[in-house]
Formats: sequence, structure tokens, C-alpha cells
Amino acid sequence: MTTSKYTVQQIESLGVKCKFYSMGAERDGWIMPDGSGVDYAGYAQLTFEPETISTADPAGLIRSRVAAAEVLFTGSDFGYAYTDAEDWIEQQDALVRSCYANVDQQRVTLVFKVKFKSGSAGWITSTVFNLTDALASDEGWIPTYSNWRHGGSYVTNVKDQNGCTGCVSNQYADGKWRIVCDPRRNGLNEPGDFTFESRDAAARGQRGLVRGQAQELQVWLAGQSGVAANSTSVAENAAA
Repeated sequence: MTTSKYTVQQIESLGVKCKFYSMGAERDGWIMPDGSGVDYAGYAQLTFEPETISTADPAGLIRSRVAAAEVLFTGSDFGYAYTDAEDWIEQQDALVRSCYANVDQQRVTLVFKVKFKSGSAGWITSTVFNLTDALASDEGWIPTYSNWRHGGSYVTNVKDQNGCTGCVSNQYADGKWRIVCDPRRNGLNEPGDFTFESRDAAARGQRGLVRGQAQELQVWLAGQSGVAANSTSVAENAAA
């Protein structure tokens, strides 16, 4: 909860009137363009931070989620500075954004994803996915490894869109190499149970699997329209 104030005119003209929960209680108030919630206790105006808000109102919820995601995005370390970014895209209880960076004189596309609690602007996880790297089809690609505690190996230069590092193993009854978390597999020796002759072959198989998922993500992103972040702060709104 903050001490920033809005004028009555700002609340009535800019706010989304709805019920929302914050700080352990239901509020009958407004959600402002910067995602903050506003309520009154007597004559005192109460303002609530976006990430503390839960509401069944779709318009209010997206405002608070975008604001919370924007704070997380601007405070995240990508390992390199991004140059520009697209608007946020809704994906069920998540927000997704494409942004761009220059790496080794190449412009790369990164996909930043924030997953939220159901009906809330409180976030659960955030991930960054290098879409450009995942789409690459370099025949000379060489996997790199580290040991996995259950046997087998992490493939340290493969990461999927959920931020998970690649992992392959031959610690199965038949001794064959497999992708450990292969979404196509329902059970061993059943349809979708892909096996490989070597660790390198399994690693390349997982890179190919991630590439296919990246292609699907690329198509999905191209067909979506985004939600622009409101960069105006509570204090700036109050001063307007």
C-alpha cells in the first residue's frame, strides 16, 4: 500500500471500477492505468501496488498484470542489454513479450514470459528464452554437458521456452539414450518413446525438439496483438 494520491477526476475518468482483493481484504474501488488499486476508508484514499491485486474483472486484472510484469522485466538481468521490446501478449495466466538484443554483432530475439497466480497480478515465475538461438539449424552444433545427479547429462547449451536445461540419459532398463523430459513420451516402449544411439544423438534430438517448439512459438507470436505497458507512475498520475 502506498501514500500516493489520485484526484477524484482522475479516478472517475481513468479508473476501471471493480471489486478487487489486496492486503487481505476485498476492496470496492478502481484499478488505474498504471495497475494500482484505489479504495477509500472513510475520507482516506488507499492505494495498492499492482502485484498485490486479485480481481475477477478482466480489464482491471490486465492493467495490474502488465504493471507487475513491466517492473519485473525492467529489473531483470538478461546477461546482455536489450535494445527494444514489443508490447505484452496475454497467454492464459501469463504475459509474454518479445525483446531484442545485440549479441556478437547479431540481432537476437528474446522471449520474456511472466506466469501469474490465477486471477491475480502476483507473479509465480519468469523466464527468458533465446528464440534466435533455438531456431538456428547449424549442422556444426556441438553439445556441451555437465553431470546429472541421477545419471546421464545435462545438455548445457540447450534451453527450452520454460527455461529448463536440456537433459539426456541412458539410465533405463534397456540402456538406450533418451531425452529425460520428452513431452512426446507417454511411457517406455510406447508410441512417442524416442531412443538414440548415443549421448550426442540424444542431445541433438532435444535441440531439434526445442527448435520445433520455437517454430510454433514464432508463428503464435506473429498472430497476436499486444497490450502496451503504461509507463506513467502513480506519482506522475497524481501530479497530472
